[in-house]
Amino acid sequence: MRIAAVLHDRCQNRKCNKECIKFCPLMRTGVTECITEGERGKPVISETIC
Repeated sequence: MRIAAVLHDRCQNRKCNKECIKFCPLMRTGVTECITEGERGKPVISETIC
Protein backbone atom coordinates (compact mmCIF):
# COMPACT_ATOMS: atom_id res chain seq x y z
CA MET A 1 0.00 0.00 0.00
CA ARG A 2 1.28 3.46 -0.93
CA ILE A 3 0.33 6.65 0.81
CA ALA A 4 0.92 10.02 -0.77
CA ALA A 5 0.27 13.30 0.95
CA VAL A 6 1.02 16.90 0.13
CA LEU A 7 0.43 19.51 2.79
CA HIS A 8 -0.67 22.50 0.76
CA ASP A 9 -0.02 24.96 3.57
CA ARG A 10 3.61 23.78 3.82
CA CYS A 11 4.24 23.34 0.09
CA GLN A 12 6.54 26.10 -1.12
CA ASN A 13 6.58 25.54 -4.85
CA ARG A 14 8.91 28.49 -5.50
CA LYS A 15 11.62 27.08 -3.23
CA CYS A 16 11.38 23.35 -3.94
CA ASN A 17 12.82 21.06 -6.58
CA LYS A 18 9.53 19.16 -7.08
CA GLU A 19 10.51 16.22 -4.84
CA CYS A 20 6.93 14.96 -4.85
CA ILE A 21 7.20 14.43 -8.62
CA LYS A 22 10.81 13.17 -8.63
CA PHE A 23 10.27 10.43 -6.05
CA CYS A 24 6.84 9.16 -7.15
CA PRO A 25 7.30 5.59 -8.50
CA LEU A 26 4.71 5.98 -11.26
CA MET A 27 6.14 9.29 -12.43
CA ARG A 28 9.70 7.89 -12.44
CA THR A 29 8.75 4.97 -14.67
CA GLY A 30 6.88 7.27 -17.04
CA VAL A 31 3.79 5.05 -17.09
CA THR A 32 1.25 7.63 -15.95
CA GLU A 33 1.12 11.18 -14.81
CA CYS A 34 -0.53 10.96 -11.40
CA ILE A 35 0.86 14.26 -10.09
CA THR A 36 -0.02 17.44 -11.94
CA GLU A 37 0.33 21.10 -11.15
CA GLY A 38 -2.87 22.63 -9.90
CA GLU A 39 -3.82 26.17 -9.09
CA ARG A 40 -0.95 28.43 -8.07
CA GLY A 41 1.57 25.79 -9.19
CA LYS A 42 0.98 23.45 -6.26
CA PRO A 43 0.91 19.69 -6.93
CA VAL A 44 -2.33 17.73 -7.16
CA ILE A 45 -2.24 13.94 -6.73
CA SER A 46 -4.79 11.91 -8.70
CA GLU A 47 -6.11 9.42 -6.14
CA THR A 48 -7.66 7.10 -8.71
CA ILE A 49 -4.39 6.59 -10.60
CA CYS A 50 -2.05 6.58 -7.62
